[in-house]
Amino acid sequence: MTNLFQAFKAAKTIIILQLLLKIANFTLNVLIARVMEPEVYGAGNIQLMLLNTLILHFSRENFRKAAQRSTTPSYKLMWISTFSSWIFGLIMFFVWSGNSTCIGIIVVSSMIEAFGEPFHILELINLQTKGRLLGEGSGFIIKCIVIIFLARYGLLAFAIGQLAYSITVTVVYIWSCAERPSFNFNQPVEEPVKKAAVAFCGIAVLKFFLSEGEKIVIMALKLPELQQGVFALVSNLGSIVCRLLFLPIEEITHSLFSKNLGKEEALNGIRSVLKVMWIVGLFAGIYGSIYSDLLIRILYDKKWIEADAGSALSAYCWYILVMAINGVSEAIAVAKSTDKELYKRQVWMLGFSLFYLAIAAFFSDFGAIGMIYANIFSMILRILLSFYNLFKYYPYILIQDVFPSLQISISFSFTFFALKVFSHYTYGFIFIAIGGVWFLGHCIFIYHKEKNAWNILKVKSS
Repeated sequence: MTNLFQAFKAAKTIIILQLLLKIANFTLNVLIARVMEPEVYGAGNIQLMLLNTLILHFSRENFRKAAQRSTTPSYKLMWISTFSSWIFGLIMFFVWSGNSTCIGIIVVSSMIEAFGEPFHILELINLQTKGRLLGEGSGFIIKCIVIIFLARYGLLAFAIGQLAYSITVTVVYIWSCAERPSFNFNQPVEEPVKKAAVAFCGIAVLKFFLSEGEKIVIMALKLPELQQGVFALVSNLGSIVCRLLFLPIEEITHSLFSKNLGKEEALNGIRSVLKVMWIVGLFAGIYGSIYSDLLIRILYDKKWIEADAGSALSAYCWYILVMAINGVSEAIAVAKSTDKELYKRQVWMLGFSLFYLAIAAFFSDFGAIGMIYANIFSMILRILLSFYNLFKYYPYILIQDVFPSLQISISFSFTFFALKVFSHYTYGFIFIAIGGVWFLGHCIFIYHKEKNAWNILKVKSS
């Protein structure tokens, strides 16, 4: 079996394992959105979750990765991660603006979660995933159930739900960890590990602004809470595809192209993975943008329709297309980059972040839709940088190797205009039936036209 098939066999396994959990999470999230007002839903998912992430992110990113580089378990470093989160949490309690009760609960929940971090690091060192899968999965389900039952208390329900999540995750980490992290603070930390911890500080800051930049900008620009709710709803709904499908493929793609592939295997890999992601992204963009309003009407109630969540979801579906291409192109480019090139890439990413801030401020008057389009424009720049590096590292690839074929492009263009026409004359279940039949025929057409690309997702025994 080639490296290409082995890599995507692993990705397929991860996707299948996560599928049932994601379905449960999706169902519970829909129920939460139905029982919560958009303003409360936005404050809970953006303001409170940003605070939680802020408290935990930097200690996790720095010390978790650094501790994994130690030749022996660095218990001292693990507990420093916990204590630094505690100190940072206390500081945030006094400086973060908002409902003091909810902020206090989030700080306490973050401190509880930070206590479980040394146990999680030990699992990572021992290459165990049981604690994370079971802890985060069960924790999220419990969190959603708590929020639904306490919905009448508004924002407080989100805070208590996060507290329930943190307790669950921490208990599972402690239970599943085969050994206990010692409180031996006299244990010296290896010099390379110290340097790694310092180096990861800069990366952690950059990663935080890249991953949480949307929430920071939304709060900084004081976007109305109604629009915060709409943005939170569509990003939670649209990002299911990214978490379930894109992330595993990106991780495996990075691992695959980190190897010394032959010219033919590298070329086939680039062609296949990009064509697959183009096709998946175009399906999301074309069908999702047209059926988004109908989906909102089916899943949610009148308050979300009046908040124009359908239009925001339509825009987010095009963002999914951009994320699909950006994820794998960055994975390939980063896998082949030297340390010097990675540093240059960080500088570019900083520039793209500043561009995003500027364009988000410009589009802020358009609410949630404006934030989504700002993300799209910023990510297109990241794709252009990755494509530039792609052609530099693999000079034998051609422009047609990284884009869908002409027949595929025409099929999606025709589908978009045809469904647009149908949408003006039919609606409801008739329109869904038309789209379903068209989608099935479209899938069959694409499969026959791009058999070689889809074969990379097949599981072969040898």
